[in-house]
Amino acid sequence: MTTWLTRIQPNLSNSRSRADLHDFVGLHRTVMSLFPEELGDMPRRQAGALFRVDSGPAGDQLLVQSSLRPEPARLPPDYGTLRTTELTALLDALEDTMIVHYRLVANTSKRLAKDTDRHRRGQLVSLKGDEILDWWHRRSAEHGLALASAEATAVTAPRSRDRTAIRHARTRFQGVARVVDAELLRNAVLSGIGRARAYGCGLLSVVPARSRS
Repeated sequence: MTTWLTRIQPNLSNSRSRADLHDFVGLHRTVMSLFPEELGDMPRRQAGALFRVDSGPAGDQLLVQSSLRPEPARLPPDYGTLRTTELTALLDALEDTMIVHYRLVANTSKRLAKDTDRHRRGQLVSLKGDEILDWWHRRSAEHGLALASAEATAVTAPRSRDRTAIRHARTRFQGVARVVDAELLRNAVLSGIGRARAYGCGLLSVVPARSRS
């Protein structure tokens, strides 16, 4: 299976680009517009699509990972510049004991247990304090990584009028790790980690430490 990574530099003079950076429901629609419409009842899963907004010296950048190659002509006019590369070779090269740099934006939340007050039972609530890094240490181990370092940074939650949008904390994790199970790690990269994958969470990026630019 071929895996693609598309980097989109939004044109901030474009009103839709600006709006999408603050509304992940709208951004989800824009991401899915890059793929054919006839993908059935679960189009995001059929396209293998995960996305994340990264911030850097050049401003915000949209990363879209997918198993279908995006069609640049389907991007709204003047939305931004787009560049697609193949990730398959990088994923195939992952092996046990390899040292990698990683980055993930995750929806760090938990569902309240059955013994909680009945008015809040089953609700999703944001993790706080040490719970956040504890969550990542558990999840990374489940997905084939042994963390050597981990930095957790809160990400401002996007606004949305849609009640189904994320209403809980988003956290960016980045650092260095050792691969302990390459197959588990590949599956995590391809499938995503945690909740709210349709809303810009769950995309795990890894690159061998020796290859980082």
